[in-house]
Amino acid sequence: MMLFEDLEIIWRDKGAQPTHTIDDEALRRIVADRAHSYRRKILWRDIFEIGMDVFVVVMLIAVGLWAEWRSGGGHLRVISPMLVTAIGYAFVATFRFASRQRQKGREKLFDDSIRGNLERLVSNADYQIRLKSWFAWWYLVPLIPGYMLITRSTTEGAPVLARWIFGGLMCLLFWFMDWGNKRQLRTELVPQKEELEALLAGLENGGRSAEIRSGSSPSSSIVTWSRRFVGLTVALLIFGVVGWFLWANYRPAENPEAPKFDDISAFDENDKARIDAWLRETVERAQYPSLSVAIVRAGTTVYEQAFGFENTWREIRATTNTAYHVASVTKVFTASLAVMLHERGVVDLDLPLARYLPEDVVISTQPEAGETITLRQLASHTSGLPRGVPGSVQSVEGRYALEPQRLYHLLAGVKLEFLPGEGERYSNLGFGLLGHALERAAKKPLNQLLQELLCGPLQLERTAYHVDEDLPVATGYTTPVQLPETHSYRERLAGSGGLVTSAGDLAKFLAAQMQPGVFTSNMLSQFHIATRLKDGLPAGRSLGWRIDSAIPGGVILSKNGGRKNCSAWIGFSPDHDIGVAVVANIGGPEVDPIGYWLLGRAIPGGRAKPATANGAAKVAPYSGVRWENNRPVVEVQGRWSPLASIDAIPVERILEFAEKEYRSVARKRFAEDLPEVLLAMGHQPEWEVTLGLEIDGQVRRVKVEMTKENRDRVRR
Repeated sequence: MMLFEDLEIIWRDKGAQPTHTIDDEALRRIVADRAHSYRRKILWRDIFEIGMDVFVVVMLIAVGLWAEWRSGGGHLRVISPMLVTAIGYAFVATFRFASRQRQKGREKLFDDSIRGNLERLVSNADYQIRLKSWFAWWYLVPLIPGYMLITRSTTEGAPVLARWIFGGLMCLLFWFMDWGNKRQLRTELVPQKEELEALLAGLENGGRSAEIRSGSSPSSSIVTWSRRFVGLTVALLIFGVVGWFLWANYRPAENPEAPKFDDISAFDENDKARIDAWLRETVERAQYPSLSVAIVRAGTTVYEQAFGFENTWREIRATTNTAYHVASVTKVFTASLAVMLHERGVVDLDLPLARYLPEDVVISTQPEAGETITLRQLASHTSGLPRGVPGSVQSVEGRYALEPQRLYHLLAGVKLEFLPGEGERYSNLGFGLLGHALERAAKKPLNQLLQELLCGPLQLERTAYHVDEDLPVATGYTTPVQLPETHSYRERLAGSGGLVTSAGDLAKFLAAQMQPGVFTSNMLSQFHIATRLKDGLPAGRSLGWRIDSAIPGGVILSKNGGRKNCSAWIGFSPDHDIGVAVVANIGGPEVDPIGYWLLGRAIPGGRAKPATANGAAKVAPYSGVRWENNRPVVEVQGRWSPLASIDAIPVERILEFAEKEYRSVARKRFAEDLPEVLLAMGHQPEWEVTLGLEIDGQVRRVKVEMTKENRDRVRR
């Protein structure tokens, strides 16, 4: 910046000694040199600011195009926040560059005299003040459309509070930047301009000129501010329209909807056409990059189809042979290997894990209890080990390359959630240890065991524990903004979540789980029957599988898996010999409902009843129950109403039966196990029941579907 104090000292010296002759040419040169130095510094600052604008624009465009290339292009919600923001900054950078050029043109109007140089400096200082005064608009306005779109896409489904916090932090950041900018105006630029104007005023008093050309008349000020207002209005209008257009045209992914068909068990051409139509609609609705589905019955694949692209940019279409990450679906494969090795005498599932680890390895902070954990408990999630892996256990990032010593070191600090066999807790760590124990016992890598025992006999050609690049895998995408996602595997274990497989291979695996073949009848019984806890009660899982009755057709076995870049579900009905596999290369929406719906409708007879001789589904038609005057008040579709009847059966009659049958837990059974209560009464309910609700003094009949989600809410 120019040393205004020096000029003021020179002028004061000249004014204080009127009799002394001052070399005007020398004074002119001093002022000209100072003006040149000031303009040079301003030039470099302009170059820096415009250069930063260009850098930001190039960076945003590069990131946007990179995202389009990696994720497939054509996804408005992926690239538009960055590219639209880049366009905004490009517009602002162009405007500021043009504005600076106009300012340079104005400066040429001043001559090279002392007064001319001072007026040039005043004009430039006034321009810099105007630039600084508009700082917030230069940087904030271009962000508005992109921010609107980013907020719409990345916080879809997030709590409203989260959106307000995110927006509030942005506002706080710009307020801080604007405060610092205005402080610089108050403490530096404005005082410097006032000093220059004071020098010009002193020059005027010295008789050199009667006109200060740096000032502006009231009318010119009005014109200037009118132009500013019009420019600001136009800019806001342009960016507002762009932002509104993007907001209005952005369509977030939605959860799948239940199919309209009830029975597809014939699997004739008509049934397959209905499944195809529904799945295409589902892919569009949920915006899956790709979705692969296979249905197997009595050992034969009766339906097999894939939709979308395994790589959207390269437009490589997915097939049922496309390999996907399937995350925790891995666990049923690891459990299957454990049972096979048990049958062959390589391991004993009822022996402690400690037998298959080095002698000096300490398991948990309770070593005495840790030493009793068996392989069977690991395979049934009853070991007491926590869910997560306690730290990095791999030597190579992005690979399931276990470094055992790291794992052993971390094991000593693990806290048990309960004593082994006394409870149930889903544990990725437990299954990782199971896979490691199998490797040590068989003296073979887990992937080699998989290929020899399962992939070879079942002809699974696209299945492996993903330890190398030999098996190409569908590109995984994040949700809701579809960006390619390569996961960090630093805290993962292959036996827990390292499997890569295809829908077609999963169908073959499901077929083997239902009829003796690769697995003997004794092996299958260990998969189909719930593991018993120490108190004799059944757990909710068998070896690897979750035992569920929440869909039509009675008891089923299922396993799901998911991470940021994948979602998978497999399940089968051992009673009906039908299984379904669904995989997608994106983290959400989860594909579990698709699998459940297809399996339920693939059972002969269509949508079976929720309560059968094989068991009752854990579902409910209401999402909440409270009691007033010994009568149930239920929450249906977000509204609380007194319940009068269910399927025309008076609620008093149902409660009377429940109290006789279940005594002290009658209300709990009514709330959480309604299908079983109704079946015990002799009434076999459908999946859609008719509730009689007292609304505005009248009983209104409302048809409501019973769902597991409702039951879970009631339990909470």
